[in-house]
Amino acid sequence: MKKLGFLKRFMPCLALCLSIMAGMGLFVMHSYAISMIQAGVISGVYDDEEEIKENESDVDNTESDIDLISDTDEEETIPRDPYVADDKEFTYMQYAREDTRINVLILSSYSMRDTIVEPEIQGINNILSESSYNLSFEFMDSRRYDSEEDIRIYYSYLSNKLLSGKKYDCIISLDDAALSFLLDHDELIDGVPVVYMGIQDDANIEAAKEYDNVTGITENYDFEGNVKAIHNMLPKVKKFYVVTDNSYIGRLDQAEFIELEKKYSEFEWIFVNISETDMTIACELLKNLSSDSVVILSDAYETSDGMVNSFLYNALILTQSSSVPVFCFAYDLTDKGVAGGIVYDSVKAGEMAAIMAMQIINGRDPRDITVIDKTPTFPVYDKDILDRYGIKTSSLPKWSTIRNAPLSFAEFMKEYHNIIIPCIVIIVVIFLEIILQSRRRQRFLSRDYLTGLPNRGYLDDKMRGISAGKDHYGFILVDIDDFRSINDLYGNNAGDKVIVETASRLKASASKDSIIGRLGGDEFIILLKESSVDNIEEYCRSIIRSFDEPFTLDSQSFAVNVTVGAALRTPSMDSLSAFNNASEALRYAKDKLRHNYYFFNQDLGKAQVRRREIKATIEEALSDDGFEIFYQPQFITGTDKIFGMEALVRLKNNIAGPGEFIPVAEENMSIIKIDRVVTHKTIKQIGEWLEKGYNVPSVSINFSNLQLSDRGYPNYVFEKLSSYNIDPSYIVIEITESSFLTTSSATTDYFNQFTEGGIRLSIDDYGTGYSSLSYLNRLPFSCLKIDQSLIRTEPTKENLFMIEKIVEIAHSRHYKVVAEGVETSQQEEFLKSIGCDATQGFMRGKPMRAEDIEKILART
Repeated sequence: MKKLGFLKRFMPCLALCLSIMAGMGLFVMHSYAISMIQAGVISGVYDDEEEIKENESDVDNTESDIDLISDTDEEETIPRDPYVADDKEFTYMQYAREDTRINVLILSSYSMRDTIVEPEIQGINNILSESSYNLSFEFMDSRRYDSEEDIRIYYSYLSNKLLSGKKYDCIISLDDAALSFLLDHDELIDGVPVVYMGIQDDANIEAAKEYDNVTGITENYDFEGNVKAIHNMLPKVKKFYVVTDNSYIGRLDQAEFIELEKKYSEFEWIFVNISETDMTIACELLKNLSSDSVVILSDAYETSDGMVNSFLYNALILTQSSSVPVFCFAYDLTDKGVAGGIVYDSVKAGEMAAIMAMQIINGRDPRDITVIDKTPTFPVYDKDILDRYGIKTSSLPKWSTIRNAPLSFAEFMKEYHNIIIPCIVIIVVIFLEIILQSRRRQRFLSRDYLTGLPNRGYLDDKMRGISAGKDHYGFILVDIDDFRSINDLYGNNAGDKVIVETASRLKASASKDSIIGRLGGDEFIILLKESSVDNIEEYCRSIIRSFDEPFTLDSQSFAVNVTVGAALRTPSMDSLSAFNNASEALRYAKDKLRHNYYFFNQDLGKAQVRRREIKATIEEALSDDGFEIFYQPQFITGTDKIFGMEALVRLKNNIAGPGEFIPVAEENMSIIKIDRVVTHKTIKQIGEWLEKGYNVPSVSINFSNLQLSDRGYPNYVFEKLSSYNIDPSYIVIEITESSFLTTSSATTDYFNQFTEGGIRLSIDDYGTGYSSLSYLNRLPFSCLKIDQSLIRTEPTKENLFMIEKIVEIAHSRHYKVVAEGVETSQQEEFLKSIGCDATQGFMRGKPMRAEDIEKILART
């Protein structure tokens, strides 16, 4: 039995070790499989295994064909390029994922299999790979199809796609020719933002500046940096053989090299133009170069026989023929016989362009996004080629990546970790598991999983210990301002990073006598031993100051602020009272101060008493029918004709107004029950009015964000409508912007239950939140309510223009528009002049009881 007990103890250890070994084995198999299909494959382009195998076969045949090049004078000495389509295939390829939410068009003038295409698309996919982005790829292949007729055909095709078909939220142009095409036919990009990358032509850059909807990244190879690096590696080099062609990009590259020739006249510069020199002759030339020479491959596609090959194809032929080191600035070809270079980082450029596109899609004006003129590059070299020509790695540029270098110990461990690590893990885990198990359990139960700080359980124990002692303690609560907005705008991962960075800053400002913990969500606590009011307040100020520096997450900088509440625990006070006092101070600071701190005082103690009184009143009102509904009428603008009304809840005993009791109800979640009471009473009242023969307009019911947790609420509404035999069209559900900031399909499905049953939706308080047009696409709204803060603000030209544009946008989507807070005839006259459908405010009608509303209904 003892032996069985021993085995049971170690079974989890053995299972863990076996799982690790199996997982690493699968990882190695996966990595091998990826490497086998990497050549020429763009993710998502090929539809089946046969096409992948066919492409692999083409690559293999190409390499074997290249080996057959000889010194003979036969006419067919250069094999066909398998990386481009056959001349007979005059098709423009398109690949698009299944349609989702946001449509982005990626336009390239290259062929789908060109060397540059795959890493650029990889970079874009790294950023825009979420399911909310629908990426479409268009490849013009303009190096082969560049006649006026070709351009006319492609224009016809693309104009039909852009102007008649699916609407695109953004276009990403990958190169000069693609951007030039769009600017030459700028009717295609009217109203569509364009982000460009890979632009070398200054004329294109200047032309793009004329458009407010165009921004992007230029492409400038580090020509001079590469020349300096080559000379540092090979000090005896005197001759630079530059391979170029007459293509659009080739001419741009050649112009750069001509400028270098002027600056570095001590070198001899020889240009080998494959558009004017037969490839066989060019190869023969490169075979017989002197040792003081190097070859530089610039963008070269067009050969003298009129063929337009892929850059990779030409590079393979020329590199194998060269007797001296070959360098390339445009692409990383270190696995193709090229020595290397400081190359253009097309993956990084793709990511940068995608980030720009994402910012524009999320509402940023393209004019506010500065054009990036610093091209991302990275130095990369092949150790085998360097050794062949006696180039020392110590002469390479700083931070160079070296391919095919002998493995260091660290690299050896990385390469064979799938074998070594499991063995080590098995040995170590078995002997340490028992010792570590109790410590892990203790830490797991007492530490927050995200920040590593003490968690609520640990802190509760600590506070019980404080209650038993006689020390003075400072209780400091820290809350991140607008944390929900961070999650909604940047995602939960960004929110987690903000939590971690907040914890880090709090720890940095900690003293030796403090305990910092996370209570949960975005709230932290600091227990400060042997404190006085003065040093607690100084500590609070240091916390506020520590957040003056913006947060930087994933290369994006933004401000994060905190609000602090503090209280002093004296020996005569238990910890719970001190904690409640600090909570009350934090609540006051968040309501009144923001990005500041507040120390608990007796006035806040009175507020605590008042809050408890209101909470008791709410509970009593829920159990004893203590709520009543007032109705505020809405009138057709400029008239006394009723347009609709809004249901507003009040306490019958008038102990507190809605501005006071609703926040308390939201804190303890009783708002969900109150919303159901309001819904029932409103539907019942509509039934009574209809029975009396009144012509009842639609009635709006406010929807609390917290009500999203009441999954049965939509069914409750329809049940009440059915029980009183009320048509659903009499009800409008008013939703604030923050209710649908997230892209959760569950939230959308929740609200769709209303519209599918015939209940209309209205956007409430528009203009106080994010006011993004993208939110209007998520649900079939029928009405938009302009917040009263916009109506009551100073009637400046800018404010009036904003209100007018809101009405214009709403009408373009066939929404009715209601303006809240209309108090003067001047406000009403302005709203009437811009076509606002209805107004709501004290000027024509205050909130009133049902019997007073009946007097208005009687007039209609």
